[in-house]
Amino acid sequence: MKVIDFAAAALLPLLLIAARAEIREVEAPEARLIQACETLLKMPLSAPDLQMLANVSRDASANPEIRKRSMSAYALSLLLQGNTNSFMRAVKIQHSTFPDGQQPLIRVTENDYIAACGDCEGKGIKPATCPYCLGSGKCRTCKGTGQVQSSAGASVKCTACVTPGVCRMCAGRKILDKPCPACNGTGRVFKLGARVRENYNELLSDIIYKCRKNAEFAAMFNAAANERDPNLRISMLHSLTNRFQHRDEVAEALGLLDTAMASQAHQAAIRQERETRERHEREIIALRKFETAENIPNAISTLKTYLQDNPDTHAKLEIQLLIENLEARLARHRLTRRILTGLAILFSLLMLVMFIQPLLRRKPVSGTGTLPGMDKLKSDDFTDPLKLTAQESRDRAKSQTARIPFSK
Repeated sequence: MKVIDFAAAALLPLLLIAARAEIREVEAPEARLIQACETLLKMPLSAPDLQMLANVSRDASANPEIRKRSMSAYALSLLLQGNTNSFMRAVKIQHSTFPDGQQPLIRVTENDYIAACGDCEGKGIKPATCPYCLGSGKCRTCKGTGQVQSSAGASVKCTACVTPGVCRMCAGRKILDKPCPACNGTGRVFKLGARVRENYNELLSDIIYKCRKNAEFAAMFNAAANERDPNLRISMLHSLTNRFQHRDEVAEALGLLDTAMASQAHQAAIRQERETRERHEREIIALRKFETAENIPNAISTLKTYLQDNPDTHAKLEIQLLIENLEARLARHRLTRRILTGLAILFSLLMLVMFIQPLLRRKPVSGTGTLPGMDKLKSDDFTDPLKLTAQESRDRAKSQTARIPFSK
């Protein structure tokens, strides 16, 4: 996809140059056609300008809409000259060249240029005096008698008349129906109506409008093609295609618009890729600093989160190696901490033993000797309760004294 976008971006200048050249080639004839149509609006039968219409009508490379209207206007110009036969042939050529079902450009009918002959009242015939009988209705040979004299002097039937005594040419009507010389027996004569000139002027005005629209399209197209700012060029092409969206030529502008947008998207993708790469480089540089981080678990968690969010990063192996190094470093720290903790506990036990050992080494007090100070007491003054008999104990209980009185 990126290769296609790059190729489209590379071909864009060539397409623009070719399009501008083609528009310049079309622009000059259309400018001359505008001048010809403006002249024909004032002088409908100007020969050089009618020739311009004929040339455009025959030019297969001309704009189809303008060519079709030029053919229609030229056909009407033939009608304006009274040449109905050439007009009919031109209409047939126009219909065969553009056989579409749209509304016809030539909207005149026979009623707009044909009228009933006034001389024959549309009948096509006109009464005339019979040339044979000179309007008498009688047979010229027998002078209406039906009899002629033979060479022998006898009266015989006239062979020149079918009906005796009646003119055989006019059958006694004295007149003959002959084709009207004004309409050649058709009963119709050419009479140009106002609708023909109106249709002719409408077509000429439409040609001028179309040509000016073409010139406007060409100007906007050239301005967009010559614009170097991609964003502004796309904006101008958008405006052009929206304004002339029903024109056939807009397909070329749409193609250039697609190419320009593809080029812009390609450049944006390259820029986005570069910015993403630079951002990743900055992030990788920042992540490398975790190699000497004091809070190792936090550093490992941050690196793993980054790998989850960016699984396709080009520094994936480097980050994984960094995580492994940090995990090994954390394991060493934990092992060192355990060793130090064990040594501290062992040291504490040793200190406790060293403290208790002197106490354990003291000489125990013997239980066989007398208590200290007992030697100063008189045994007569002291009565040992353990040596009392049962009777003596009961006597003491009765006397309600539990104390052993000292002897005075």
